[in-house]
Amino acid sequence: MVDEKLLKSLPVFASCAKGDLQKLAGRFEPIAVRQKRPLYFEEDDVTAVYVIVEGSIELFKYTRDGKKHHIVVLKPGDLVGTGEAFFEKYYLNAAALTDSKLLKLSRDSFFNVFLKIPDLSVRLLKDFATIIKIFVLGQGDDQASTRLAMFLLYQSEKFGKLEGNQIVIRRRMPQSQMAAMLNVSRQHVNRILKELEDRGVLEHRPTKITIDREWLKSHVDPIDHDFSERMGYFFSALPSGLS
Repeated sequence: MVDEKLLKSLPVFASCAKGDLQKLAGRFEPIAVRQKRPLYFEEDDVTAVYVIVEGSIELFKYTRDGKKHHIVVLKPGDLVGTGEAFFEKYYLNAAALTDSKLLKLSRDSFFNVFLKIPDLSVRLLKDFATIIKIFVLGQGDDQASTRLAMFLLYQSEKFGKLEGNQIVIRRRMPQSQMAAMLNVSRQHVNRILKELEDRGVLEHRPTKITIDREWLKSHVDPIDHDFSERMGYFFSALPSGLS
């Protein structure tokens, strides 16, 4: 059982009525997952869903040739495993990027309690819609420039400084890590950066990126801010020296 105040402090439960929080509080089990430790593996039987209280959880798959394919990083307040709860087996891997605290809810309680609360059902539908959006935006090299722009938007808002009409981000951003983030080859990232440099809208150096402010504002749809933040959250959660 968990404290109702803890549930209320999490965005996903903020709009729930007191009676609904009471129903849920007795169903959750607090757990801790150490950095780099798995939460569950692909093909494991689905037994529970989770809510992140502290830390970050990465969802990923392995390709047939054994390469890790990053999907998304979830942060405090996010739900984990809810889409997979509708199937018998988890179809992704989940592991802690940092030491994390979560609330565990059995699959049975998810269907018989959680989904019967209207506010939570609507939230879940919104999350599913976000997952579909991430999937669509993540398909193919032709979308990489848009995904890169969304990532740079997050970086500029969090770390950038406005100098005239340019945004300067003084951070180490290796192309290899950008490629892993965007699920494309390093060569493709290099090609995108060169094209943007040739157009005069971006300058990439080992410890600094300079971006034309107007180009960035016009290139990224305002509705993509949430996605850009999730991409950036993954990058900022990498071990020191990689970001």
